[in-house]
Amino acid sequence: TLRKLRVDFPVAMHGIGLNLASTDPLDERYLSELLSLEREIEPWLVTDHLCWTGVNRQNLFDLLPFPYTKSTLTHVAGRVQAVQDLLRRPIALENLTYYLKPAGNEMSEAQFLNELCGITGCKILLDVNNVYVNSINFSFDPVDFLSELNLSRVVEVHLAGHSEGRGGLLIDTHGAPIKKDVWSLYEWLVGREGLIPTMIERDQHFPAWSELEAE
Repeated sequence: TLRKLRVDFPVAMHGIGLNLASTDPLDERYLSELLSLEREIEPWLVTDHLCWTGVNRQNLFDLLPFPYTKSTLTHVAGRVQAVQDLLRRPIALENLTYYLKPAGNEMSEAQFLNELCGITGCKILLDVNNVYVNSINFSFDPVDFLSELNLSRVVEVHLAGHSEGRGGLLIDTHGAPIKKDVWSLYEWLVGREGLIPTMIERDQHFPAWSELEAE
């Protein structure tokens, strides 16, 4: 199916397996398979998440945060550069939703992303819903976050729905319609930066096609 689609449409490859912020060595088998697929599909963009997903060769099947420090910046930048050297292209990294903040931050998330882009030449996949969910859960202004971020590095945008859990905690589920406040934040972004390639993520609770088409 992907080969057929690729004949007529550009493709963006989006992954969850680079494990860039882990202390484990980069997974050589995964990188080999990623390179093989990238060479066959020739996507316009290769992306993953700025996070760690496992340690000691154990996959925790979650996208996990890490402290934004100078030492982690050096560590992650080296791994990002290794992936880019292998693929011979810059990759784009997505900002996370997170439900706890690791201790010891020396800079903000936006500052970390800006610094990482400056060191490695990587790009940003900006998930607007993730920014909004974090802003409610941790009480900050999402426009302030976006204003601090180097938006010239954003090459793709993700939008999605979220759900509300116990105590008013917002959870990034990709299983609900995009909320009004997320649309408003996206509208602010487009007004600031113009149109950017954008994808709606929906992983569960699929409505009728007419509803998805309307979104």
